[in-house]
Amino acid sequence: MLAIHYADGANIAQGQPSQIARYEINGGKKDDKTEKTSFTMRVSNNIHNVACLDEVEYCQMWTEEEKIAVKAMPK
Repeated sequence: MLAIHYADGANIAQGQPSQIARYEINGGKKDDKTEKTSFTMRVSNNIHNVACLDEVEYCQMWTEEEKIAVKAMPK
């Protein structure tokens, strides 16, 4: 669940809720080699100054080790 709020101390009209929008984002599937996961979300205001969720990206991070064969020099 993603909730977008006005910043603390924002000058909003009294009685207006501080929460602007709320979105539900389904979880992503973690691969076997994945060490760390995160979501990157992009939110913008439309022409009516209403917050809109533009895109959500599921990020997976892992460390990959590549082994390279080294041939010994002849003596």
